[in-house]
Amino acid sequence: GLFHGLEITSNHNAVAGIQIIRFGKHGVYIHDAAQYNAVGGLGPYSTNVISVNGWNGVLVTGTLATSNTVSSNFVGLNPRGEGAAFDTITDWGNGRHGISVWSGAFNQVSYNFVGGNTWSGITVDKAGGVQVQYNRIGLDVSLDPAPNAFYGVHNANGGVAIIAHNQIAHNLRRILIEKASHPTIDSNTIYSNTAGLGPASFGGGILVTDAGTLPMIWGNEILSNTARYERDSGESLYRRSMYWFWKRMAPPASMDILNAPNRELCIVRRERTGRCAGCA
Repeated sequence: GLFHGLEITSNHNAVAGIQIIRFGKHGVYIHDAAQYNAVGGLGPYSTNVISVNGWNGVLVTGTLATSNTVSSNFVGLNPRGEGAAFDTITDWGNGRHGISVWSGAFNQVSYNFVGGNTWSGITVDKAGGVQVQYNRIGLDVSLDPAPNAFYGVHNANGGVAIIAHNQIAHNLRRILIEKASHPTIDSNTIYSNTAGLGPASFGGGILVTDAGTLPMIWGNEILSNTARYERDSGESLYRRSMYWFWKRMAPPASMDILNAPNRELCIVRRERTGRCAGCA
């Protein structure tokens, strides 16, 4: 039916080690003036499975819903932390976002595996001081693909977020910062996010648009985001040109040792290596 799995409107609650699945609305709904609540945690039996819910897996919303923590959960994945079918359920994704923070400040989303959701993995909207850190988004516990069907991370509408140390892969789109102020994007690993048949700008690594003021981006590792190659059709297949689609997953060791470029960008001249004596 149209019920939330767990609704929290008070303070200092802990939710650990349970399955919140198959509810018609949000899996976990934290709102009003709910503060200092913990959904999941770093203990060995603290992980929650928050999946197969009709709306968001976790929604934290309200200007007074502050200082809550969503940590170390499987969101959109099965109890093994995988995107595969399990126990008669073939699709474990939630019907909207995996984890969404609206308006509430200083909430923290960390160490979660978020995959297989119908919309984005993690969203932050109109919320200040939110930390999105150390999550695996679009991946399961074996780091196999478990794509979210839209963005990996979406930070929008004045939200001031710290997005750091996440691994974001195999989602339809990457990190989008949209109309947000002072976002910090630090030390994320972003790869194999692709727009499929959509415009190329929808895939890729990081897009900042209408960002307000002073986005700070550094230390990110953006690898190949060209997971899909769509060949042309009709007469365009027979143009008198040759096209190369070159994707290096693991360079030969000899080339890696000598600082071979990764072919993500065109370069005019190879960098000089300091890894062998006598190399020019």
